[in-house]
Amino acid sequence: MPRVAAPPDVREAVLDAANRIMDGAGFKKMTMEAIAQEAGIGKATIYGYFENKEAVALSVIRRYQESVLKQWRELRVLDLPPEARVRKMLVCLVLSGFDRARKCQRSMDETFSALRQLILQKRFQFNRELADLLVDVLNEGVENAQFCCPNLDHSAQALITSVSGLYPTNLSPEELGGRDEIEDRAHQVVDLMLNGLLARREPLTSQGLERK
Repeated sequence: MPRVAAPPDVREAVLDAANRIMDGAGFKKMTMEAIAQEAGIGKATIYGYFENKEAVALSVIRRYQESVLKQWRELRVLDLPPEARVRKMLVCLVLSGFDRARKCQRSMDETFSALRQLILQKRFQFNRELADLLVDVLNEGVENAQFCCPNLDHSAQALITSVSGLYPTNLSPEELGGRDEIEDRAHQVVDLMLNGLLARREPLTSQGLERK
């Protein structure tokens, strides 16, 4: 039975509960009643924060996106050359998606199928936020004569698009492979993109940059 006293942070408790249900039973079987029972709060309380289960699912997705944005903000200010920071940010984006998919591939597929247009809108906003962070690093590289990048925003968008083919939603289970394989493929893609941006003649490979 739901307890009378709601958790201090009801919204986070609801998202945690929804995440567990989606990972286990899947989005199709998730109901507001199930969320309320899992969170240990009344269903009416949830409706004070979310209109329906679709809104809950979208908020779960947004919370994941915010966690990636937080990692990018931290990577953006590392004491490393701009090209090393760009690499870390892009590989982080790919591996974060891989790690999430490994835990909840079925849930991701079901949710995307049910809420495709809304999720694509969220993804567009997310990519815009990522690009804004990437522009800062690219601009520093241009100022240091390390990058040849006439249009910072277009270049940032191109870099994000270049690794999007490695997102779990764009790969079959067979193509997904293991984490090490995905990481290597991400570095290979980033090599190609950085070689097109660097303002120097000698080609860059991931062997010359720290991957930690």
